[in-house]
Amino acid sequence: MKLQLGAYLPGGSLRGWHIAAVFLPFLLPLLSPLLVLAPASIRATVGPWMFAALGLPILGVLVAIWISGLARQLPVWALPSLGMALFFVSAFLQLFAQAAVFIFIIHPLYGGWPEGLVQKIMMELLVQLVFLGFMVVVAGLLSIVPGFRVGVQQEWTLLSFLLYGTAIAPVLGNDEFHGVEGYEVASLLILAVGAGLYLVVSKRWQRVLALVVPAILSPAMMSLGLYQTFPIQSWAIPADLSFRLWEALQPALYLSPLPILLLLAALAPRLPWKSGRESASTLEPIAPGRAGG
Repeated sequence: MKLQLGAYLPGGSLRGWHIAAVFLPFLLPLLSPLLVLAPASIRATVGPWMFAALGLPILGVLVAIWISGLARQLPVWALPSLGMALFFVSAFLQLFAQAAVFIFIIHPLYGGWPEGLVQKIMMELLVQLVFLGFMVVVAGLLSIVPGFRVGVQQEWTLLSFLLYGTAIAPVLGNDEFHGVEGYEVASLLILAVGAGLYLVVSKRWQRVLALVVPAILSPAMMSLGLYQTFPIQSWAIPADLSFRLWEALQPALYLSPLPILLLLAALAPRLPWKSGRESASTLEPIAPGRAGG
C-alpha cells in the first residue's frame, strides 16, 4: 500500500513539492556537517563551491516557502519551515527569560551564576520554565491566525508540528565544539524521521508521540556528542567533570520546554472550550477509505 503523507491531516495528502517543502528545513542544515565529514580531498576541491552551488539556491527556496506559507495562512507543508524561522523569535524570548531570572532571582541569591553544577542546572531549568510560559502565549497567538485556526480546531497537533521546527537550528548551535558533526547529522535525521512519521500515522496520540520522542532524542544525541568530544576541545579541562557535564547538558536543557509544548496539543481538545470539544468530536479528519461511508 502506497504511503500517503498527510492523508489524516486537514487538507489531505501531500504531493510533489509540498513533500519536499516539509523535509527541506531538516535536510538543508545537513550541508554544513556533511561538508566537514567529507574527505579532505573533496573538501579542498568542491568545499568552497558547495554552499554557493547548493546552499544558496536551497536557502532561496526556503525563504519562498516562508513567504508562501504565511500568505496561505500556515498550511501543513509549510509548518516545519515556519517553525524553523520561529526559532529566532523563541531565541529572543529565551534571552529575555534568562535576563529576567538572573535579575530577579539568581543575582539576589548568588550574586551571579552559581558555581555548583546542581545549582546551575536548577537555575537553568527555572529559566526554561519562564521561557515555557512565554512560548505558551506565542502558541496561543499563532493558533488564532484565521486560516490556521480552522485547521488547528480540527487537528491540534498542527500547532505542535509548527513548534517542532524550532528544534532544527539549535542542532548547529555548538560552534565552539569540534568533532560533533556526526552527532549533528544523527540529530537532524532523527527530527526528519519524526516529521515523516507525523505525516503517516493515523491517530492523534501517534502523531504527538512522533514529534515528542524525536524532540527528546535529538538534543539527547547532541548532549552525548558534546560529552564524548569534550576532551579533544582545545579549551577543555578534561579533569573537570563538572564543567564537562555542564557543557554536555546544554542542548538537553535548552530544548527541555519543547516536549511539554508539543504535548499541550494533545491536551488542548480536552480543555473546557467550544473549539476543543468540536475538534475532538465533529471535526475529526476523514481517513482515506472512510469518505462516503
